[in-house]
Amino acid sequence: MAQLAKVIERDAFLAGRLIARSNSASQQPRGGRIEGIPAAIVRLGVNEVRDIVVAESVRQTVFAGPHRQLMEEYWRFSLAAAAGCREVARAAHLSADGAFLIGLLHDVGRPLLLTILESLVREYQGRLALEDALEAVSDELSAAVGGLMLSRWRLPDRVVELVREACEERPLTQRSRSQAVLAMGRWLAQQHIAGVSWEDLAQCPAALPVPSPLDLDDLARQRLLLAYPREVAAMLY
Repeated sequence: MAQLAKVIERDAFLAGRLIARSNSASQQPRGGRIEGIPAAIVRLGVNEVRDIVVAESVRQTVFAGPHRQLMEEYWRFSLAAAAGCREVARAAHLSADGAFLIGLLHDVGRPLLLTILESLVREYQGRLALEDALEAVSDELSAAVGGLMLSRWRLPDRVVELVREACEERPLTQRSRSQAVLAMGRWLAQQHIAGVSWEDLAQCPAALPVPSPLDLDDLARQRLLLAYPREVAAMLY
């Protein structure tokens, strides 16, 4: 743990994110204010720290480039989906370890396409508007590019296939558990971006679309709808 703390302390931005997360509202009940990396690791746990480190690495490598506002929008949605996938997996008593990563990477094709389109716009020197080019990018194309990208990174075939299938229109009853977790994680992220009232939504847990492979009862749905906004707020702010 001491070695991990030393590595994190070398990156001021990452260290700041880790301490902020350990002092977030969702973590405060566990004790007083944290000011050092070793104590933050103890409070959050190794798995949580790993997710934060991976998320920041993805942000700095994939979601960096031209048009920072758009990249930030893409990033916030992906991180919100990752938080959603992790909470859904917990609610369904499934492993949350891989769920966060799948949610985080499910839309990596979009920032890559933005970078490519930006280069084309510069090449055509005003004859092609970036807004028009982005409108032509479908969710299916983004998913296909994301799957190719993850395949080049040599991620497991299961993860690559989930990303390729992320935007497929498929009945909820025909989804695997992993597909169902991703679908629900994306739905939660969409509600977050739309600014829904989670308290109102929690009063009607049946409104939460739950694919049949997960089979969450009303109490589990309500707990999920109350836990998710706290989790995503801690991850994003």
